[in-house]
Amino acid sequence: MTKEDLVGHKVFISVRGVSHGVANWFGEYYEKMQIYATYNLLYNAAILVDSEIGAAICIEGAAALYNSPNIFFKPFYPELVSKNTLAWKAHQPMSRTVAKFIEFIKVRVGSLGDQA
Repeated sequence: MTKEDLVGHKVFISVRGVSHGVANWFGEYYEKMQIYATYNLLYNAAILVDSEIGAAICIEGAAALYNSPNIFFKPFYPELVSKNTLAWKAHQPMSRTVAKFIEFIKVRVGSLGDQA
């Protein structure tokens, strides 16, 4: 999917996406898109997408959480890359589940060649 593909369509974009430069990536096409709504939780936008009201911009993997033929992920070309940060209080007691999740993230990010 290219920037041009969303022109003339109702688009849902996260508040965080707007503040992290997604709008800048679209350049002149951002003004031509119909930004129908912003969302904080993808679930809210997914309901609208499932009802075929518009398209939501989200991170890869997020669409897989929804079991609907109307919700699927199409990557942008050229690729739109966003950096994210995962933070936690390292000196606070944490549940076993949280500790396992953090370990999983460290292993996964490490396998991509980044520092965890």
